Amino acid sequence: MKISREQAVDLLKDKQNGTFIVRPSSRANMNSMSIIQDGKVYHLKIGLRKNGRISLGNEKDDEATFKNLNILINYYISNTLYLYSEERNVETLLIPYH
Repeated sequence: MKISREQAVDLLKDKQNGTFIVRPSSRANMNSMSIIQDGKVYHLKIGLRKNGRISLGNEKDDEATFKNLNILINYYISNTLYLYSEERNVETLLIPYH
């Protein structure tokens, strides 16, 4: 969706845990994923890695990388996504926003 970070927060409030929106990032030619979990919206960048594949968040050793966005989403619909923040760490499964 072509929406801002703030608009994503508004759309996701009161939605089911794991509901997400893929939106343009404030960085050129990048996307972000906004996900709600326990009333908090997390914003993860979708980054291109050195191997030409994409992944969520900051680059990590042994992270899962994907050929395209659809494969990334399908993976996290059935595999746990771990979300980290200063306040807490949680896990969720993705549910597309409709």
